[in-house]
Amino acid sequence: MMHALPFVALWLDDHAAGDTVVHLLNRDTHQTMPLPDLAANPQAVEEFLPDLARAVPPPDPAARWLLLLEPSLPQSWQRLRWEALHLAGRPLSAQALVIRKATWHSQRAITGKPARFLDLFPAAEFSFLDRFQPLILSGRLRTARASFLKRDMAATGDLIIMAHGRSHGLVDAAGNSFALPVAHPMPTRIWLLACNVDGAMDDLAQDLLGQGCRTVISATGDLSAPEMARVVEGLFAPAHLPDENRSWLARAEAAFKGAGSPLALTIWGGCDLDPTPCAPWNRMTWDNEHGNRRRPPLDDETTREEFLAAYQHATSRQAWPLTRKWMLPPLLWLAEKHDHPTMRDLSTQRGDAKSPEAIRGLISAARRVGNYAQMARYLSLGLKIPDLTVSERADYLGALANLFIDLNLPESAAAIIARHEDCLWDDPEDRYWADFKRLDWRARMEARRGRLHLALDHMTAKRRQARTDDGRELAWQLYLATWGYVAGQVPAEQAAAFADEVAQRLAGSTAQDLGQGNETVAYLLRALAAHAWATQDSAHLAVAGSWLAYAEIGNEDRG
Repeated sequence: MMHALPFVALWLDDHAAGDTVVHLLNRDTHQTMPLPDLAANPQAVEEFLPDLARAVPPPDPAARWLLLLEPSLPQSWQRLRWEALHLAGRPLSAQALVIRKATWHSQRAITGKPARFLDLFPAAEFSFLDRFQPLILSGRLRTARASFLKRDMAATGDLIIMAHGRSHGLVDAAGNSFALPVAHPMPTRIWLLACNVDGAMDDLAQDLLGQGCRTVISATGDLSAPEMARVVEGLFAPAHLPDENRSWLARAEAAFKGAGSPLALTIWGGCDLDPTPCAPWNRMTWDNEHGNRRRPPLDDETTREEFLAAYQHATSRQAWPLTRKWMLPPLLWLAEKHDHPTMRDLSTQRGDAKSPEAIRGLISAARRVGNYAQMARYLSLGLKIPDLTVSERADYLGALANLFIDLNLPESAAAIIARHEDCLWDDPEDRYWADFKRLDWRARMEARRGRLHLALDHMTAKRRQARTDDGRELAWQLYLATWGYVAGQVPAEQAAAFADEVAQRLAGSTAQDLGQGNETVAYLLRALAAHAWATQDSAHLAVAGSWLAYAEIGNEDRG
């Protein structure tokens, strides 16, 4: 089963005031602190460790976590031997895999390109060719030749190099310096299984990242030939075949455990932080926490299928707590539209209950069950939040307009709609949706005033502006035309024409179109039933009656 390792990510950010802070992010929290100068003050490491310990995931002796040192950190942080430190009384090497210059890349096992090994080790000392014969015969590992290395590298997924390391870099079997060529493309991952003398492998790893290699695995110190062999055998063991549905990082973590020395290896560059189905949602959290704001795809255009899939991910164990915190509020808001049974569950685990989005969801849930007093309390709470964005304030004003309309206070609603129109949106898309929603409020406001012919005009304008004619506005046209006919404001023929169009829509619908939310089919049925009752149209009564078996309303739905 796919799983994601816990992590602590560290990166730098320059504030406008000129101060540099270090960020500490895990799946639960995001905190900042002033940047300790590890290069000028070695004691700063000891002072920083308690802060790091507080950010570490709860200890699990059975699993390691990832310490992600992102590229913005200075070289003194990248070169520091974190593995040799003690954290909370335990060696860090026994707790964490350290990933330097860490970036998030989705890295499933490489398919289509073989794994190759380059043996630069003196054969008299250790024969990797003999040791790896089972892997070679099985086709899981191929040999790379130094004379054709550039060509082999371009056609390789994982390149594993066994060699002696010196202070100036890799050496071949004869003790001569060996320089890796630059291939196009470079292998996705290169394993530098050589002793790291005076940081030479650190330098080479960073050079390889700059040349296009996504990930480099290198030694942190001395590494014996038997240890090198065990790492490779662990990586390609039958339980961790490269083509199985597990992340590369999970396979590497298992290989490291079998390497004998927990201090042996470190990772440079890209890593797969989350191979689970929830990864796209957690990645949005990662990007947002790093200041790369992405608009969450949970809005007015979210379909029922998309809502249910997002709800499943948000309530799974694979979702980070930080991810749930921002996902649950808009899901509660969308549940009122798509799936009423989930509203109770989402109301009890709504993430950040004081955020503007959470309060918006609670407002919708309260309105759905007719609890207008609770809805008003939530609105009062939301409108008091300081520094609301234009969109957040507009959402609350729209909810307040709905409250006044539902309570038959059209003049109060008119004043709020005017305030909503005064909101200034920079995004043309936001302005479109604001204008679109106001047409709906004005139509229902005029209906409350008794001016049903004007209400019908507003709803007809809304239908013309709709990007898709899904039937929702048509249902409202029939409602308003029906009561307008009863009030003597709308001709009977106009109402009958809308009723005929609704009946045609329903003829192409099935029971599968009815769900647990505010489906358009239900709106069309209610509108047609109202018209058939008001006009005693037997044909339309028969159409509405054919749906009675599917028309049961849930106990918690007030209409």
